[in-house]
Amino acid sequence: MTRIIFLFLIILATSTISHAQTTNFVNGYVVTTEGDTLKGLLRKYRYSAKPSTVAIFQDKTGKKTKYKPKDLISYKVGTDKYETKIYSRPGLSPIVAFMKVVIEGHLTLYSQAYQSASMPIGPNPIPGGTDIQESYYLEKQGYPLFFVKKMKFRKEIASYISDSESTINRMNEEKMKYTDLRTIVNMYNNDMRKQND
Repeated sequence: MTRIIFLFLIILATSTISHAQTTNFVNGYVVTTEGDTLKGLLRKYRYSAKPSTVAIFQDKTGKKTKYKPKDLISYKVGTDKYETKIYSRPGLSPIVAFMKVVIEGHLTLYSQAYQSASMPIGPNPIPGGTDIQESYYLEKQGYPLFFVKKMKFRKEIASYISDSESTINRMNEEKMKYTDLRTIVNMYNNDMRKQND
């Protein structure tokens, strides 16, 4: 009887470890710089900063491939889409990284997660004294990426979306802030759709 219980525990432990290793991977695809779309499984990271540096793809045979931003145009893991972008933040050299597509449209909102060396506080603290922070970028068709700053927020955004007077007026009337960025992007995209109809 002891052998049967022991054998059962070994089988249970092995299946649990195997399941834990495969649950990190979800359906998705990668689009290579050659324009090929490869469907398979991609690793879904617990912390949102990791996808900016590497995408781990597993094909139907179980072979895993690591892709860096220079290798891909975009990839999708589950419902999250990432695109390769060249961006810069004040005081830093340009960086090539995967950026998460937050809102797609005439004006696309991207987020770039990064780890800051700080006390482990905030919504996603990582052991070891780092914290996940997010920067936001806008990209209008035909324009370069625009880093969204918290300082002088309305003034800077108004300059970037100057082709939508109704969005700027509402943004100023309602005294919208950095935390209203998604709403502003949606308002702008709705206005652009109306203008083009």
